[in-house]
Amino acid sequence: MIEKILEYHQAFGHQVQSISVEGLSKAEQHEQLERFATDVMSVLRREIPSTVWESKQSTIV
Repeated sequence: MIEKILEYHQAFGHQVQSISVEGLSKAEQHEQLERFATDVMSVLRREIPSTVWESKQSTIV
C-alpha cells in the first residue's frame, strides 16, 4: 500500500486525505484503520511533503 501511494504521489502530486473501509465489519474497519495509522501514516508523513499533516494554528486573537 505504501509503495502504491508513493507512486501515485510521484505521478500526480496529490496529498493523501482519506481512506475508505466500506464493506468491512466494524471490527475489520477498526483493524484496518489502526494498521493504516500505525504502519502506513508514519512512512507517508516522512516521505511526502504535505500540508495535510500540519496542524492548523488558531487565528482567533
